Amino acid sequence: MNIAQPTVYCFGEALWDIFPDDAKPGGAPMNVAYHLSKLGINTGIITSIGNDKPGRDLLNLLKGWDIDTEGCGIDAEHATGTVIASFDSSGEPRYNITGDVAWDYIRATPRTEQKVANGNAFVYGSLAARSETSRHTLQRLLSLSTYNVFDINLRSPHYTIPVLKELLQTTDLLKLSEAELTLLAEMHDILLSDEDGLIQFIMQQYSIGEVLLSKGSRGAGYYANCNCYEVPALPVIVADTVGCGDASLACFLSARLSNAATTQALISAVAMGAFVAMHHGGCPPYNNDDVEKFIADTHHQLRSQVTCRSIT
Repeated sequence: MNIAQPTVYCFGEALWDIFPDDAKPGGAPMNVAYHLSKLGINTGIITSIGNDKPGRDLLNLLKGWDIDTEGCGIDAEHATGTVIASFDSSGEPRYNITGDVAWDYIRATPRTEQKVANGNAFVYGSLAARSETSRHTLQRLLSLSTYNVFDINLRSPHYTIPVLKELLQTTDLLKLSEAELTLLAEMHDILLSDEDGLIQFIMQQYSIGEVLLSKGSRGAGYYANCNCYEVPALPVIVADTVGCGDASLACFLSARLSNAATTQALISAVAMGAFVAMHHGGCPPYNNDDVEKFIADTHHQLRSQVTCRSIT
């Protein structure tokens, strides 16, 4: 891809993560939109928030981040979404997601539909598809978009196998974690234990051209054209891991839309995930110069460790 001024639209939940001692803006699509905008990508969000103070606060944040909010509906009947967040003994986040909230009722105007059709990428997840209204809107927008990026983001019990299979059928780039890959294998009754075999099956089953696999402390992998590129993780002092995968996806997508080489995009994605892990929350404030330097330093450190192998 070689796009002078790419535009990306992110669909789904915009909410508040409620931590034991604080509340922070969150929701995977909003996290991705935040980092895309910070990275200089024209970005819009398609969501719904309540006609309440939490919703107004979110809307003000989105506008302050220079994110197009024309696709952000105001719901007078349902509250802005919240998630009660906690961490397990290994530091991994756990989420209790509130039901029947504003982002369960996302609708798109004809103008929003036209924007998605004219955009360069459309990012979505499985969570907003839990409700009929938002799922119907998502299906419509997927039929209009030219490049569909499925950040699968599985959160039990907020997904069903039939809906996941339907969403996979419209995917161009699939982003998932190792744990989510295992869940997809179980969903398809696959006995293969190696990552390459599992990913090849998913790609062939649903005609998916690209897969971005987050491996946490083991880095990341990218699959396309019968090749697998891998980059190890960057050791950092972790504040929390909330939104690290979202930041990685945003950076990878930004790089690819800017025609970066695959290895450059993948190293940048790993670097961005590590950078966000050093901060609290999925949308931490940061200086772009600091990020650019961190990514450049990471390229110097990891470029000799990138591997590429055939998976045919």
